[in-house]
Amino acid sequence: MLVGVARARWAWLALFIACASLHTCTARGRITYPDDEIVFQTTQSLAERGSLAIAGIPHRTGEKPSQPTGTFGWAKGRDGQRYGFFGHGLSIVALPMYALGRASLDHVEPHWRNAIRADLFAFHARGPEADWLRIVVSLTNCLITPFAALLLGVWARVLGASLRPAIALALIYALATTT
Repeated sequence: MLVGVARARWAWLALFIACASLHTCTARGRITYPDDEIVFQTTQSLAERGSLAIAGIPHRTGEKPSQPTGTFGWAKGRDGQRYGFFGHGLSIVALPMYALGRASLDHVEPHWRNAIRADLFAFHARGPEADWLRIVVSLTNCLITPFAALLLGVWARVLGASLRPAIALALIYALATTT
């Protein structure tokens, strides 16, 4: 019985590592949508100032024609500050990745911090620090998706599925989900 439990644990660990590796290797490593920039700014604001208030995107990105430039993705709060309206859950979950990005700034080769091509559309002021933090934070879903797949597979086991179908279900979910 213990051999089966140990084998199952190794299978779940292998599933998580394989999915996390695959998602990380295929991740963009940049923020490609203005919605994601608003979420990043919320994460940064929480980490740096303990606040949900954000600066917003200074140029036109997705506003309706009737709205002024720089108003995409946020609304004014009662205190007059800007707050992203895409929800704060992912911003909170991304805090450890932001801390990792901040902690690794001094240990990363300066050239690697500029891994994002300069000709790509960006929603922020470019710079090695700003780009590196966004690269690291953009990898958050590369861990969330394998973790969700793991939970789905374990849930299938609890519902009575044997190990192989549960792992197959988790793999199907993880590989059919974009990060």
